[in-house]
Amino acid sequence: MSIIKKIISLSFLFLIIVVLLLPIYVTGIESEISKSSDIMRIPLFSVGLNSLSLNEFQDPICTDSIYYRHQDSVTQLLGTEDLHLGKENDDLVAFSLNMKDFFKGEFVLLFSVDSQTIGKVPPCNDLTRNGFGYNVYTQATRNMAVSSAFSSTMLFDRNGANTQFSCMENNNLVVNHGDAGGVDFNAQLTPHPHDILESFTFDINGLASATNPTISSLGSIYFVDTSNSDIKVITEEKKISIYTSTNDLGLNEFEDKIDGLVVIDENSNNIFDENDQILFSLTPDSKSIVTLSGSFKNGQGANIFSVILDNGYPIISNFASAENLGLGAKYDNINALTIISNDPEINDLISFAKEWGIKKQ
Repeated sequence: MSIIKKIISLSFLFLIIVVLLLPIYVTGIESEISKSSDIMRIPLFSVGLNSLSLNEFQDPICTDSIYYRHQDSVTQLLGTEDLHLGKENDDLVAFSLNMKDFFKGEFVLLFSVDSQTIGKVPPCNDLTRNGFGYNVYTQATRNMAVSSAFSSTMLFDRNGANTQFSCMENNNLVVNHGDAGGVDFNAQLTPHPHDILESFTFDINGLASATNPTISSLGSIYFVDTSNSDIKVITEEKKISIYTSTNDLGLNEFEDKIDGLVVIDENSNNIFDENDQILFSLTPDSKSIVTLSGSFKNGQGANIFSVILDNGYPIISNFASAENLGLGAKYDNINALTIISNDPEINDLISFAKEWGIKKQ
């Protein structure tokens, strides 16, 4: 009888210890998740024509506008009138701020993919062992790759791939769309996994914490719409001009479609000239994609190209191949692109993943 009493007493003591320690454990998990959420913010974004959220608001979300998200509200930054769009089937397919300050040292490529993309490689073993086992390949099997954001596991500078961590040619989930692997996607408009993110920027100069960002606080915004692949620019005064034409980029005006865009306007004069550089991706059906330098047979829409001017002539090169990014399946396609500076103190893959990645709960 005394033995039974001792067992009951010990069990009761154990239960008390569990009850006391559980909040500490849970708090630790929450702080880790919250940290990921605080790091990766997507303050500016546009959505695609097939997004399911478009008709679910009293004031519908438009595919030819730029929005910002602050806390739980979605607000239009630039509308159809500002961008001279608004016709049926108009679509803002890509935009970029002037990213020249991010182009000084090493940076990470961040991208989103479309619904046809399945990825080519499973997550990096080193990342998986440390709990960061999510990439395009895993998310596509869950139908959660669309409207998630992924980072390259390579570092880049303005000449292309620069250094790499222990994981070669892969990608890592950094902002997800609400699966069990981590925090929700900040630009998520609804619970639908099929809200297609066509362009975005990550936190720039504290923009995510701003209560009312304006174009005057951002500078010029460079964009491409469905009319052609000319890169237009809207200034702080909301005046629109052509930054560079499709032909001046060495592309086909009517048969090439840019769907990912990063602009480096070194002198901020809103004209594509010497020392400027443009990173872009093309849709898989673009005519020039098979002839561009470094373009591979499969996953051509997941190649990232660079264009600069040399004595006034465009020089296009392959900046990052689909394989560099852990992509390259037949129909893989990048449809949103941006860059963000890497912290020089982050010099190994696990530190990088802890800073940017989504950790398995």
